[in-house]
Amino acid sequence: MFQDGFIYAGVPPLFRLKNNKEILYLKDDAALQEFKKSHSIDKYQVSRLKGLGELSAEETAECLIDPNNRIIKQITVEDLGAAGLLFDTLLGSDSTSRKKFIQENAEKAEIYV
Repeated sequence: MFQDGFIYAGVPPLFRLKNNKEILYLKDDAALQEFKKSHSIDKYQVSRLKGLGELSAEETAECLIDPNNRIIKQITVEDLGAAGLLFDTLLGSDSTSRKKFIQENAEKAEIYV
């Protein structure tokens, strides 16, 4: 399925803007900055979303199912063997390998606060 390009991930928006009339979803910091250029942000309650777990069923439908609003990314893999090994390391039952991988790669992680 990876080789044939059939795997996609729904990407939830990073921001929800709400006022009395509407709810808007913005995908990232750049979209928020662009919105601020042409709108008064003071009229909106701005919430930063942490992921799919925070979305209600209605929000999920609006953000991830509606073709006009959703952001989907195709997942591709260059080396299926290496990807399989990585899945086994991170999701398998060998916690020692998982811990070692995290320790060796922690500095590469990008953390958004």
